[in-house]
Amino acid sequence: MQADLKMEVSRVPEELVWALNLEEGSLHIKGSPGTGKTTLALELAKALAPRESVYVSTRLSLEKIYKFYPWIRETIPSSNIIVAAKKLTPDTPKTSDKQPSEGLAKPDFMEEVYSKIVRGKNKILIVDSIDALKSNTNLPQGDLGLENILLEMGEKTGTSVIMVSETESDCQLDSLVDGVVTLRKRFLEDRILREILVEKMRGAEIKHPLYLFTLAGGRFTYFKNSYHSIPPREIKTQIGGVETDTIPTTIPELDEALNGGLKRSSLNVMELSQGIGLEHIETLTPFYVSGLSRGIPAILVPSRSFSFLDIKTLRKAIMENPALFDNFKKLVHIFQYAKFSIDVSVDKPENVHYLEGRDFRDDIDQIRGVAQELLKNTGKKMFFVGISSDVVSYCYGQQNFFKVLSLWVNQLKLLGAVIGVFYYSQKEQQVLTQFTDVYLKFDKIDGTLILYGKIPKTQIYAITIDYTQKTPTMLTPIQ
Repeated sequence: MQADLKMEVSRVPEELVWALNLEEGSLHIKGSPGTGKTTLALELAKALAPRESVYVSTRLSLEKIYKFYPWIRETIPSSNIIVAAKKLTPDTPKTSDKQPSEGLAKPDFMEEVYSKIVRGKNKILIVDSIDALKSNTNLPQGDLGLENILLEMGEKTGTSVIMVSETESDCQLDSLVDGVVTLRKRFLEDRILREILVEKMRGAEIKHPLYLFTLAGGRFTYFKNSYHSIPPREIKTQIGGVETDTIPTTIPELDEALNGGLKRSSLNVMELSQGIGLEHIETLTPFYVSGLSRGIPAILVPSRSFSFLDIKTLRKAIMENPALFDNFKKLVHIFQYAKFSIDVSVDKPENVHYLEGRDFRDDIDQIRGVAQELLKNTGKKMFFVGISSDVVSYCYGQQNFFKVLSLWVNQLKLLGAVIGVFYYSQKEQQVLTQFTDVYLKFDKIDGTLILYGKIPKTQIYAITIDYTQKTPTMLTPIQ
């Protein structure tokens, strides 16, 4: 039971669970229609199981509740659901023979709620939504009498109270409860982005006020603030495989969008927003490993901040696999600009080369020479090339960036290169989309690394890394 509880709690911010675990804790969930408030409220009930929950619905019938949220059936039985979808005026006849009860008169309705939470202790009462309930009982929205009664009932019975309302604005109810969260839905380049704002946690520090979340699969799942770093152990992947014109990314959702992966003789742009550091490297490390496992050579022209330490860090991902490590030493070649090296005379690995950075034509000739030798020695028909845009702009001048890139891309494509350009957000990005085959955008929002495709166009995915899985890089759609 403890393992299952931990799994469910991981779907919702731990701060919310903490607030409801306070003695008679209370929580206000706010947001505009369609932001996921009901899903979050029910997800909290499931996360706090085996605590018993009572759910008051003002809009959905019992049938629709179980239709839209089938995963809540075992957590909240029908006997603990009060459907208050009709007008709850004192003139409404009592219908106590219905299960769950519908259309109860106001006094009977409150008695019904009380009778369900008074039996036993440590229950959870969910009122969804409080403003609709007040409308159904002909109470003014500014009157907090109903909210106070519900909170007093919670205190007397040892019940935690969750109230849902259709607003994003500050309101008087916020001052009465222990916790306040607001759900928001906004758009990023015509793509849905969902955020949860933790506004108040009585008696606790709010360490992370903003999280991204998704409603994919009809469930509420938030994404923890995290920093990914390459693990000091192997990434498991199958060695060998059938020779094709495609290098899989090893990320199922991305490979599906890219029709199998990155293609031979293609230009693939990875736009990196400022501030994500080297986290994208870990996301793409399984891709590098995928190529190495097939014996596909790779040439890297890294960022000017690159150091030999980065080489060692990347190697950690494959060092425990002798076959992959051997391929790394033979097949991965790094080109670094001499002007960025502290001392070019120091010993360096045989697969590290220096470029002068004076004439881009001479430098591409040097890169092509190594590429041709790799293809000859391996018998392969394609290879991967990773180029960081910042070093190209710095060495040859920003005004020459597209001139240099066009020449390099055209010459490398003739050799069958799968070209990946790591591009930091700049004003020329719109021009870059005009001659690229694949354009992916990496960004970090509210502490979560995200990815979405501009070419082909995809929805936004949150990136999570789990090295216990066969494919450690996982994309979860934000829906």
